[in-house]
Amino acid sequence: MSPPKQPLDLHPADGAILFFGTMNAMPMMYALELRKLGFQVVYYVDAPRSLPLHRPECHFPSISYPYPDWIVEIALYPRILPSVCPRPTLAYFLWCGKKALRGQKIKAVFMDGIFAAMAPFLPKRAKKIFLSYGDDLGLWCNPRLSAAVYTAMAKGLLWRLLPRLGDHA
Repeated sequence: MSPPKQPLDLHPADGAILFFGTMNAMPMMYALELRKLGFQVVYYVDAPRSLPLHRPECHFPSISYPYPDWIVEIALYPRILPSVCPRPTLAYFLWCGKKALRGQKIKAVFMDGIFAAMAPFLPKRAKKIFLSYGDDLGLWCNPRLSAAVYTAMAKGLLWRLLPRLGDHA
């Protein structure tokens, strides 16, 4: 995919902006700023409560639990599910976020690396923005670990090896 040839043209009346992927809750800073500008935002929290570092209430004092209706909580296990089963994962996320979407079309979607595989199944006119951070850079794009990632994928061992691979990043 080539970089956009024009600036990202978004207006609050155009539809909802979705956020998939919550590594250290970093995307929440964008979500909060877009809400201040009047955009309808749906932010998905995919980390379980046992991983508070990846949840917005750990980093943003204005966010408390239970979440407001624009934040949809879906504990995602295994974490790699959106990459290996993108279409059903997207369908489930959108079904869970139906109330927060309030019938709005999807105008833009921010995703991290695990969710990037869902991009082809998103509405064609929706803008897709990829945020690379965390394991996207330290594990998946680390050439020193490519052989280990490949071997794990080829043997179907990825589920067991992810924590071990992550320790080497």
